[in-house]
Amino acid sequence: MNGFQHLLIVISSPRQGLTALRKGIALALAVNAQPHIMILMHDTFGLESWQLALPSLKAIYEEEDRIRRQTERAVASIVSASCGPEVAVPVRIAEGPAFKEIRDYVRAHAIDLLVLPAHSESGLEQRLFGKLNEEIHRKLPCSVLFVKHEPAPLRQFVCLKANRLQMCEIGDE
Repeated sequence: MNGFQHLLIVISSPRQGLTALRKGIALALAVNAQPHIMILMHDTFGLESWQLALPSLKAIYEEEDRIRRQTERAVASIVSASCGPEVAVPVRIAEGPAFKEIRDYVRAHAIDLLVLPAHSESGLEQRLFGKLNEEIHRKLPCSVLFVKHEPAPLRQFVCLKANRLQMCEIGDE
């Protein structure tokens, strides 16, 4: 094998993964590989399997749909800005179990490198979502790159001015 030929960049929401998406696309372009993107959408509360028709669930479904549209727009914007119109980037919306969706895509498209946003899982997250990172690391036939999200620089802080707490900008006196 001569370097990487197919990179799969997996994100789950605009808040988690856009750094990995940008860096994954940049890496793919730098090594002349085909980027692929997978957006993991999941039934946050497991409500789909319940088949409930409660009015209160409508707001939850609407919120999930809003998040999906927001994620798709963010991905399209980043892909367009990074690759331009000359590079076709396949984007897959995955709604099944995360590991199965990723594994099946990796196998079907001969993915050599999987790019994921790094995140820590609390005990609760491990119980709810499983140990996805561990499962990916141990069971997939490709290399894995975890990209850490760099926090934005601190621009504001709480300060005391004229005996009142308020938000101050960095550089204020």
